[in-house]
Amino acid sequence: MGSRRGSEEDVKRGNGEEVSALWKPRRVILKPAAFIEMTLAATEIYRRECLGFLLGYALNYLVLVEHAIPFQSARRGYLWTEVSESRIARVRELSTHFGLELQLLGDFHSHAQRGKTHRSVRPSSEDVADMLPNRIYMILSVNETLLKKPWHRVKGRKSLLGTLGNFEVEVAAYQLVDGNKYRIVEIVAPWSVGV
Repeated sequence: MGSRRGSEEDVKRGNGEEVSALWKPRRVILKPAAFIEMTLAATEIYRRECLGFLLGYALNYLVLVEHAIPFQSARRGYLWTEVSESRIARVRELSTHFGLELQLLGDFHSHAQRGKTHRSVRPSSEDVADMLPNRIYMILSVNETLLKKPWHRVKGRKSLLGTLGNFEVEVAAYQLVDGNKYRIVEIVAPWSVGV
């Protein structure tokens, strides 16, 4: 059985220093490439859960997500995804090549509509149980819609919401803070008007 999250290797700041156990970023800056990679991964396999790693840089009060690498050959169901350690190792190895020194920041996965039941970006109890300290977790809810909505920040939830084709997609970021408690981290997408 593979691991969904990988190991507990510490996230490091952009300067190579380890982030303290009390690392609590205030914002996640989501770069366009990462947003596109996550959104396409979640909508391409709609009805099943997608899973991937978030790569970028962790700073004191900020996380910069440069890329979201989906696991294409993961075993997946409607409410779960499983990835082997060898696939996780390949992503880690490539993230340090080419002088990029990208850090493994956490992961992303989707919650897709089941029948007429719409899914939310709220972490399930299984999601929280899989969370590790000093990581960022992004959840995308994917629901069918006939209404077109421009991408915007959802007031009070610190998330992004908009439509892609016939799907309404919401993206939220979370961090484990204490045992089984989590907090939402604001997503900033400066590349998008109004977000």
